[in-house]
Amino acid sequence: MMRTVPTHRARCVALSWLVLLGWIDVSMAFAHPAALWEFAPYRVNVIVAHCEAYPGESRLLSELTSRLESQAAADWGAAAELRVETRPMAAAAQYWYGLEQPPLDEWVAQTQTTDDKLLIVALREQRLRVRELDLRLKHWSELIDEPLGPREWHAAQIWRAITTVFQPLTLIDDVDGQTVRLRSRAAALVDPAMKFFPLQVDDVLRPIVRAESRRGQPLIAPVEWTWLRVTNVEPGAIAAEWYSGYRSPLSGRSRGQTKTYALLARPRHAATRLTLVAQERQRPLSGYEIFAQAVDRDEAELLGVTDHLGTLTIPRQATNLVQLTVKHGDEVLVRVPLAPGTSAETRLELPDDRARLEAEGLTIGLQEQIVDLVVRRQSLIAEARASLSQDKLDEASQFVKRVQQLPPIEVFRAELRNQRQRLQASDGAVRAKIERLFRDTETVLATYVDAKELDQLERELIYKRKAK
Repeated sequence: MMRTVPTHRARCVALSWLVLLGWIDVSMAFAHPAALWEFAPYRVNVIVAHCEAYPGESRLLSELTSRLESQAAADWGAAAELRVETRPMAAAAQYWYGLEQPPLDEWVAQTQTTDDKLLIVALREQRLRVRELDLRLKHWSELIDEPLGPREWHAAQIWRAITTVFQPLTLIDDVDGQTVRLRSRAAALVDPAMKFFPLQVDDVLRPIVRAESRRGQPLIAPVEWTWLRVTNVEPGAIAAEWYSGYRSPLSGRSRGQTKTYALLARPRHAATRLTLVAQERQRPLSGYEIFAQAVDRDEAELLGVTDHLGTLTIPRQATNLVQLTVKHGDEVLVRVPLAPGTSAETRLELPDDRARLEAEGLTIGLQEQIVDLVVRRQSLIAEARASLSQDKLDEASQFVKRVQQLPPIEVFRAELRNQRQRLQASDGAVRAKIERLFRDTETVLATYVDAKELDQLERELIYKRKAK
């Protein structure tokens, strides 16, 4: 058989086609950055720091490194590239104590610019600490701090801790009403047979916005009091619903240098300690009622009242996400979502509501006094009219005098003016609520306490006396 040898022209044509096809592939990749996002593996840097010396340390650390890399290849496959480094004993203590108070800027600087995740593994006095930093979003995971098992189990225990703190990352592709469409990092590389963090229905995620300044500096801001709850998982597409204490927390599709991501948040704690503080002076807000209801249900239950430190423990619920309602007196102050157990504690700042609560109690007391006054007044006027109809003028006169001895309406109006001047608030919303309470009380006064009715009764009594 004769073999055809390409001519120079044919080789040029073939090369031109290859260049064109390559340019088309690159153009499509830039036109659809989500495709690159789904086909790019996680690049994970694991730093193992051991604070104690023991015989054969270097050999054991080498074996530990090898086993972690092998486990990553078995569980994660092509979806992640794991690089394990060890630190000398002299520097290991810094990692151990540094995990308590991140950020670890000096160690983050040692990572490669292409890394996505930094995992610090510190071992000391038969204890293990592990924490993960998402380098793109500068977001730390919760800290794992637990006793170490036997030495032969260290690799398995460390790997379990790594997979526990690992925060899978998604990109918000679109927002339509309350529905959010997400794309998972390395989704196209995940082998269903492997154990690589598939998102599931009812998982909760924390949205974080990342932008870049003109100088290329990252600007990162978590979307406060906002959560995503996964509602549907299909190959290549994930649907979720957002819940927030704000009206429109998500601006929509990620564009240009501004992108909105979402990190999976796992409930690792038995409860979350909620602390309420005043916005201005950071004063703890005690005596506030906290109600909770599942986001897919209508019934709410009272969890308790904040203590003198402004705190209340919110236990993990049957569902991952709940809606909290904060009440003070009869007023609903705020409704915010919370995923109990995803963090050990959280803090909620509210306007100082003491003046509004005092105004509420004062106006309720005044309205009760007004109602009591109206009942007594109307009863005496009815008795006086009945006496007049029977020409019992002296008896009617006594009823009129008793009406005249009741507190005049001006007493209540003066009290309202004084208290309105005294009860002030710096927050505009609180001021508006206080003003509404006083205005409603003035309406009650004008509606139910009618001075003209007594004047008419007095004229009728005078007329009857003259007629006799």
